[in-house]
Amino acid sequence: MSCKNCQDPRCLGHFPGNCPQGKISTSCVFFDGINTPSAGITSGMTLTEIIVKMAGLISCVSPSITVQPVSAQKAVGDPISLTVVAGGTGLSYQWYKNGAIIPGAQSATYSKSVIDASDFANYFVKVTNACGNIDSQVAVISASPVTVAYFGVQADDSLPPDPTTLGGSIGIQTGQSVEADYTSNTTPSYLLMAEPITEPVKTKWKVTELNQGNIGTDSSTQELFYYVVQGSYRIYLTTYKTIVVDAPVVFSAN
Repeated sequence: MSCKNCQDPRCLGHFPGNCPQGKISTSCVFFDGINTPSAGITSGMTLTEIIVKMAGLISCVSPSITVQPVSAQKAVGDPISLTVVAGGTGLSYQWYKNGAIIPGAQSATYSKSVIDASDFANYFVKVTNACGNIDSQVAVISASPVTVAYFGVQADDSLPPDPTTLGGSIGIQTGQSVEADYTSNTTPSYLLMAEPITEPVKTKWKVTELNQGNIGTDSSTQELFYYVVQGSYRIYLTTYKTIVVDAPVVFSAN
């Protein structure tokens, strides 16, 4: 610690004369390696008050980060959880999203149970104590890779030789429901939907004008659709011919 009196050239404009009796200007006191604002040392404090504050800094350990928050790929509706592990004394935390403060995000972990498209962003946390502060690495939450599902109708329940020729296609986020918007058909037909076998199995379907049902049967629900694996695709077919009146059919895992 190095102390300068109020005549030090660096103090001019603060106390042009001698310091007021019993007072000391923090602009005239230079504590090597100490973040005086974070330490609560303010202009106009008595020397005794400053000494008391400094006593609490004797054992101060500057913040350091031992485990950084990790980037991840997520889909809309997923949860996220970002965690930092830091060392030091008297630590406080503040998370940022795309450079802006996240209100209330002031712990070592930032989490959100359900995300939307606006949460695909860059995140970091600032760890602070009386000795200083440190920023974590940036963790990027990005959208999961998109796959393609194909859908269409046909007169019989045979498997199409090439699902990509079914007539309809939609990009889907990995692990999410498929909402296939079939063109209105007035002739009863079999509905088909094909997705990469890397996707989780869809066990339910729902369409506004029709019943909703599950794969398999139970005491209360009739089997309305099933699936067959063909090459790199899982192809879902309705058990019966049906009519769709311009309404999306949602295939989901729950």
